[in-house]
Amino acid sequence: MKRGWNNFLAAGLLALALAACKVEYDPSKASPSARHYSDAVTQQQFKNALEKAGIPYGVDYSDGREFVTWSKEHDPAVEKLLPLIDGPRRNYVSFPDDALNNAFLDWLTKKGIPSDSVVVDGKQYVIWQGEGTLAREFFELSKGIRKP
Repeated sequence: MKRGWNNFLAAGLLALALAACKVEYDPSKASPSARHYSDAVTQQQFKNALEKAGIPYGVDYSDGREFVTWSKEHDPAVEKLLPLIDGPRRNYVSFPDDALNNAFLDWLTKKGIPSDSVVVDGKQYVIWQGEGTLAREFFELSKGIRKP
């Protein structure tokens, strides 16, 4: 009889302890969203876009790869940025000097071509959407090889 009483008492105490625990879901404690780009230029462009949009982010490493992370509450805002990063026919180039990179960026802007610039490992890259031949066209125009 004593053993039955102990089991009953233990079960009652456990039920009280569980009832006293208040379990709430806190979305801020959920695993963060994450994204990884295999090339450093796109990865940096993504981090720059998050920063420009005011979205706080962190960086985690797994299996030697860098993952950009952000809290799930920012998922809708990040979704709006992705077409700029993952857009169609995205190209990038780095000319030998920053002056030429900046001139190319200005040239693209004047032509109404969506473009951006990022720095990766101290080297400036110009990124644009559209024809991949635009960098060659610009370079030939700037060197007088091609006429406008």
